[in-house]
Amino acid sequence: MDARTIHIPDHIKQCYQQPNRHYHNLGHVAHMLRLVPDDHPHMLELVYATWLHDCVYDPKAAHSKNEGESIRTWRSHVEENEGLSKIKDIVSLMIECTMTHKPPYEPPADEAQIELINRFLDMDMDILAFSREGYLGYAKKVRREYAHLTDEQFRKGRAAFLRSAIDKGNVFPLDENPGKNEIALGNMKAEP
Repeated sequence: MDARTIHIPDHIKQCYQQPNRHYHNLGHVAHMLRLVPDDHPHMLELVYATWLHDCVYDPKAAHSKNEGESIRTWRSHVEENEGLSKIKDIVSLMIECTMTHKPPYEPPADEAQIELINRFLDMDMDILAFSREGYLGYAKKVRREYAHLTDEQFRKGRAAFLRSAIDKGNVFPLDENPGKNEIALGNMKAEP
């Protein structure tokens, strides 16, 4: 069975169709699903983390609140589907790591889990290495999601996100595509 064809409940899909979703929508999920390697041993975890990581996305809420609510939604889904209990904790951790886009400070002892988290974070940040035109389109969509902020408030918050990503130096820890990191850094540094 192709894990990308698993049944995702309608109420989760509908989260991504809310009118305030301009970037963090079904298009974002579909793009990330295309990045899941066909032969990855943890395909199921990658697919569920992709579907659930932004299911709660309120630009007006505190950043960590969205991830916390997304984790609660995931755990509720697991309660309704006991067969998923063995991946409950790792998928929760993957979602949690989207708060900082870094693996946890106390990483799991299992190197495979660190690789899995890094792969997932790379997939989530992939847009940063799009063509300049694609990147600018993404940035405009994110701005629309934060339409409730003044330009000055948005620039301040966006600058903090960009600075954090740039300061990491390596946006894509797996570094499977030479040059991708430089493209992402160039896009972020040049963002208006």
